[in-house]
Amino acid sequence: MFSIVIPTWNNLPFLKLAVETIRRHSAHEHEVLVHVNDGSDGTLAWVREQGLKHTASADNVGICFAVNQAAALATQPYLLYLNDDMAMLPGWDRQLLDVAQRLEGRRFMLSSTMIEPGGGKNPCSIAADYGRDPGSYREDELIGALPSMTRSHWLGLDVAADAVAALDVDRSRRLQHRAGRRA
Repeated sequence: MFSIVIPTWNNLPFLKLAVETIRRHSAHEHEVLVHVNDGSDGTLAWVREQGLKHTASADNVGICFAVNQAAALATQPYLLYLNDDMAMLPGWDRQLLDVAQRLEGRRFMLSSTMIEPGGGKNPCSIAADYGRDPGSYREDELIGALPSMTRSHWLGLDVAADAVAALDVDRSRRLQHRAGRRA
């Protein structure tokens, strides 16, 4: 279904959580592609041990180069970019796949709404603290709170702003221009 591209730079505990939640909360099989920058913290060895497709660089080559290197390995119909410090929730891929399939045949870019501590500073996220690192992550509490998060949590979020909030703003803008719309 998805080729999930994850760049990482010596962030092994977070990467482990990201990959574990992809595996546990996915309804479909996905291809996880990692670019390891440096990897002196054991990341490269762990990625190999997990049998994940990957690219690697001896030094930090930057997020754009890392994403492009890993994305070149993609074999699935949809490409998904994920930061190494994110965790997936139950049903994430069913919902995303449903929207992607409705857009089939068109060029599109989708972006999710993040739930993060201090997110009030980011207009594309919901401010809620369910942990700041893998050791303090309270997944059960977050999943329990999901039913109470209503449409009002998302009102006021500008979908176009959400799409360009990525680090590679230029890439997002080029995708929007090619698609001929901001959505």
